[in-house]
Amino acid sequence: LQTERDRKAALDAAIDSATQRLTATQAEIAAQAKPPQLPDDATDLFDPLPLETLRKRRSDAEASLNAARQNRQSLEDIQRERISRSANLTNLIAEARTAAAQAAASVIGELADDPQGTLLAAREKQRLITIAAARQRLETLLAEQAMIDAESELLPLQIEAAVADVQRAEAMLKLWTDLLGRQKQFRIEGDLAEFKQQASSENLDVEESLLWPLADRWLELVRTNAQIQRDIADNRTRFDNLDATYKEVSTEIDRDLESNEGLRSGLGLKLLRIRSRLPSTSKLRGEIRDVDQKIEQSRQFQTEIDLVLDAIGESANGRASGREISSRPAKGTLASMQRSLLMRMMADTDEHISDLIELKSVLELKRRISTELRQKIETNVIWIRDATTFRISSIPSAWASLQRIFSRETLRPAIHSLVEAIPRRLDLCLIWILSAAIPWAFSGRLRTRLQALNQSAKIVNQRPLMSTVFAIVITLVLALPLVATLAVAGALIADSIDNSPVLIALGTAFQASALLILPMRWLRQLMKNGGVAQSHFNYETAQTEPARTALARMTWFGVPLCILWVLASNSSISQGESTLSRLLFVIGMVVLAGVFWRALDPETGIKSQFIKDNPDGWLARLRWLWHGLALSPLILASLSLAGYTYAATLLSQRLYWSLWFVIAIILLGGMIKRWVQVRRTLRIQETEAISAQSSSSITTSPDDAPIAPPPTSAVDAHLAFAEIDAQTLRLLSALLWVTILFGAAWLWAPVLPAVRFLERVPLWDTTAVDGSIVSITLANLVVALPIIFLTWVSARNVPGLVETTLLERLPLDKPARYAITSLASYAIVILGIIFSAQAIGLRWDGIQWLVAALGVGLGFGLQEIFANFVSGLILLFEQPIRVGDVVTIGNTTGTVSKIRMRATIVTNWDRQELIIPNKTLITERLINWTLTDSTNRLELHIGVAYETDTRVACRLLEEICAQHEHILVDPKPVIVFEGFGDSTLKIVIRCFLSRLDLRLPTLHELNTTINERFKEAGIEIAFPQQDLHIRSIPAQWEIGKQAAEVSKSPVTLGARNPIGPVSETTAD
Repeated sequence: LQTERDRKAALDAAIDSATQRLTATQAEIAAQAKPPQLPDDATDLFDPLPLETLRKRRSDAEASLNAARQNRQSLEDIQRERISRSANLTNLIAEARTAAAQAAASVIGELADDPQGTLLAAREKQRLITIAAARQRLETLLAEQAMIDAESELLPLQIEAAVADVQRAEAMLKLWTDLLGRQKQFRIEGDLAEFKQQASSENLDVEESLLWPLADRWLELVRTNAQIQRDIADNRTRFDNLDATYKEVSTEIDRDLESNEGLRSGLGLKLLRIRSRLPSTSKLRGEIRDVDQKIEQSRQFQTEIDLVLDAIGESANGRASGREISSRPAKGTLASMQRSLLMRMMADTDEHISDLIELKSVLELKRRISTELRQKIETNVIWIRDATTFRISSIPSAWASLQRIFSRETLRPAIHSLVEAIPRRLDLCLIWILSAAIPWAFSGRLRTRLQALNQSAKIVNQRPLMSTVFAIVITLVLALPLVATLAVAGALIADSIDNSPVLIALGTAFQASALLILPMRWLRQLMKNGGVAQSHFNYETAQTEPARTALARMTWFGVPLCILWVLASNSSISQGESTLSRLLFVIGMVVLAGVFWRALDPETGIKSQFIKDNPDGWLARLRWLWHGLALSPLILASLSLAGYTYAATLLSQRLYWSLWFVIAIILLGGMIKRWVQVRRTLRIQETEAISAQSSSSITTSPDDAPIAPPPTSAVDAHLAFAEIDAQTLRLLSALLWVTILFGAAWLWAPVLPAVRFLERVPLWDTTAVDGSIVSITLANLVVALPIIFLTWVSARNVPGLVETTLLERLPLDKPARYAITSLASYAIVILGIIFSAQAIGLRWDGIQWLVAALGVGLGFGLQEIFANFVSGLILLFEQPIRVGDVVTIGNTTGTVSKIRMRATIVTNWDRQELIIPNKTLITERLINWTLTDSTNRLELHIGVAYETDTRVACRLLEEICAQHEHILVDPKPVIVFEGFGDSTLKIVIRCFLSRLDLRLPTLHELNTTINERFKEAGIEIAFPQQDLHIRSIPAQWEIGKQAAEVSKSPVTLGARNPIGPVSETTAD
């Protein structure tokens, strides 16, 4: 209650003194009309002030300027606050009236258990206090309203006085800065004259001293430093004005957006006017670059001064120096004067560098606030109507403007300026010769070279992109003559001596038309029959021919319409009438819509052949969408007719840059696809060559006997490379799509309300690293979705890209490359999760407890899956088995083909894939035939007949093993006569092979050679035998003489049995 009373008293005092303060402010403004002047002691030429005094007074003037700026800033903040407060004050007063009335009408009834009335008295006192507080609140608000009304004229006058005070302080600072610069320059000139006189008195040539060559640069530095200080003050003032404008614009925009009516049309016109007066961002960047160059030059000058001081010091100490002070070194007074001047020179250079750094800082602040203000205006002004609706009655005025463009007053000066500027601007003529005349003169040779490059595109070489890059460059050169002619002609016309606005507008029109048709001419050259698009990027004629026709129409219609539109948009020609420019814009959009309609026609357009070949594809299903896209320029024409001329113009510019973006994506995608295809062909050719060479060495024995081919075939190489290239293409395609998404968002986000709407839909709040509260919007979620998509695609397809571009060039075997690519996939997933979480505001300190709880729960529920995942990591790091190893697990032997996150895939010899959990490979026993060494032992059992000389047989086997190329010498083959078997003598060969894939071919060769050599040596290979002895014959059998003879001697019946041993059976 007391606070409200004190505030009301302050408001009443402000109301009472408003008239007096208004009078004082008016008097202050009248007094500030007199221009500021320096005091008399500063303008005394016979007794000038010391430099130290001038520096102090300049510092005081700078402090006064800062105080004036702060005062103006505080008054402007008060004005913005009062504007916002006034909008809410009426509602607050109404609420206060209602609260006071409700408090006064409140009644306290009888209370139970209060015989003495103590509680009733307390409640009544509280009610009275509430009534008093509500009434006091109402009186305070009414007093605030009265104060705002009383100061409605005072506050603008106070701001006007503050602005005048700032201008007066700026003028005063400029006076002191100029005076300080003049006095400093005058003093330097006097000291240099004194130094020259002293040198003459000592018979020294001052021109030979090290100081004197630096004197002119010192004077120039002091003169420019005064200008730099003035530039600092001017740019700081402009920065303050831009900052104040930004705050004012933000306040007005926010106030209009809070209302239900949206932005006002008057505000839109105001914003457009502010935008037209903003400094050019490119010009500010150029000024910053110039300041950087001056800083570098000043530092070089500072280094030279250091070197001179060092040389003087060495000369004074009697040491030899590379440079002398003069032909005869200065001594005494002259030497001290020289050293003193150099020290002052160094101090002035330091001050100059400091001022340059401050100027650069102010320029960067100015560029930043200008960019932010421009973005603020462009974001909000696009959907504000800035012109009246087009009417048919306006066509006569458009015809008058068109006649004015083609009048003699416009065309004759343009032709005269063009002819006059040719000898004066030889640099532009040289540019035209290099970019238009020479390409046109050598167009035949360039086309011949282009045709050769297009033919070479069908030939696979080690540098697949070089021919494509050269072909693209040549097509760009062939497209330049018309573009360069228009651009140079525009530059010559605009560079008139009298700086006529009409000629500048005409030159700008020619340059704009050149910029417009450059991508069209380039694309048309690329789409020629047999050109780059068909030869290098495999486009079909059904695609390129409609595109070439559309581009030709856009070129020949676009150039004259663009020139006329830019001229009609110039106020000096159209005299402020925008009817003609709007009409030309509409005509251009109608022509563009017609071209798009023909080019995107599903029956005869660019994608017609693709739609016919894929009738069930998405392009065929959405064919109705193509005509909708073709009619999109008509939407821009409608916007211009409805009065949204700025929106239509800005959207057309975005459409133009989108065309350039599409060209870049098409070229990049085509080059990537061609590179992948050519690399795949080269790798397949290399693999086939290696396979053929291996086959010739493996499949031919010393006696030219054919044996089994190697297990690795060219078909497997084709399949492996096809899979890698498919992964690479999928990954690169995903990157291109993400690039398209972000590029489109960057191009169209500032102008589409739907995109900005995402930033206005809050989802939740999060705490930033610095402790501030950050609101996560729907736009953050939309940004996170491409990150998740790119992470998923990269994790699936990054092995192909890494394998192709990096790992193949490193001395790594296949298992190591597989482990690296698998770990890289896991790392990509982790990074994708981190970046996605950051995009939506999830930080570790906020979700660590949730992660811990989920970890415990999943650890119990998915224990086996986690165990397999950790086992998979152990397999990749420790590598007890690797991709390509031959392992035996239980009764299965095969090759490890893949090591996944949960399980490992082993392919046996029957091409069956066995899926084994990773935990099994870690906890159970297995045999890895190729872990540390691929050397393996081949054991061959041979049985010979009992009559065989085993020494001869073993010697033959030793010769056979020694002559075989695949059997290792170390360890040496071992041939052992192991024992006697049923009808056979057992001989065993134990030899060693270098690779496991040589077992079957070597086994085949050894068996074949042993069979041949044993036949030549007369050694019989044992086979199982069985003797049958018949002791008696049944009586019913009729047996002749031959049977009786048989009964006298046993008959041996031999049967070859590849399985059972030799045995004897006696039948009774």
